[in-house]
Amino acid sequence: MEQSMLNQCHGGSGVYAISTAISNVQCRKSRRGHYIGFSNRQFTTIGVAITTCCAPGWKKNSGLSGWCFLFSHNQVTWAEAEEICRSFEGYLAEPTNKPIDDYLITETLKTGRKYWLGLSDLEQEGTFLWTTSQTPITSYKNWIPGDPNNANSGEDCVLNNWNRDGKWADGDCEWKEYYICQTE
Repeated sequence: MEQSMLNQCHGGSGVYAISTAISNVQCRKSRRGHYIGFSNRQFTTIGVAITTCCAPGWKKNSGLSGWCFLFSHNQVTWAEAEEICRSFEGYLAEPTNKPIDDYLITETLKTGRKYWLGLSDLEQEGTFLWTTSQTPITSYKNWIPGDPNNANSGEDCVLNNWNRDGKWADGDCEWKEYYICQTE
């Protein structure tokens, strides 16, 4: 037995076969007393993995149903961030439940940065809607104490990691902040 091979994931979705390569080298004596080497290669599929991969630069948490996340390295307004994420065929990250939010918190705490999320009350003050579904936040929320507060009557877009603790805060959509894109 020589080696095991696993097709590696470099982007896109697909079915990947896990194969084992077997090399056999046999030596036999010929009629004239010489030895001849035979090499047989045989590939045997031993399993199949259905894998969703992320594009280069994107991160994936295997427990999150195949979502990929891009944590930006530049600061832009909320609207610019939304447009950038759309250009990647994604959207601003939407931590609609605790597992997604926990993953985003873990990643953002590593950087100490604040990031725009796909949540705003631009349509109607006080009614925060997820950008992709335009549905209001319901059961899961992770606001810092006292938020959302619409300070100075101009905080309509949501950031996470406001106090370096991963919690959400409303902020001025024109601030230049980092952003997280999400795609499936």
